[in-house]
Amino acid sequence: TILYTTLIKGYGLDKDLSSALALFREMPLEGVPYNTITFNSILDACVKCGDLATAESLLREMTASESALDPDLITFSTLLKG
Repeated sequence: TILYTTLIKGYGLDKDLSSALALFREMPLEGVPYNTITFNSILDACVKCGDLATAESLLREMTASESALDPDLITFSTLLKG
């Protein structure tokens, strides 16, 4: 998870949202679980790239009843930057 999150963060810094999202979606296919930090990293990439619709969709995914994850202070702080 740490490796994926680091790469997603790097793509976000480079404003390469499509690569960040592709890597994010690859995680469950490879058996790597999401965590709150991973979601925060992909949300930050969305905000940096100005794609607030995708950020909102990802937040819904994170807070869905089948998800075991909860947003934290960083999640909301990141979304407020957008």
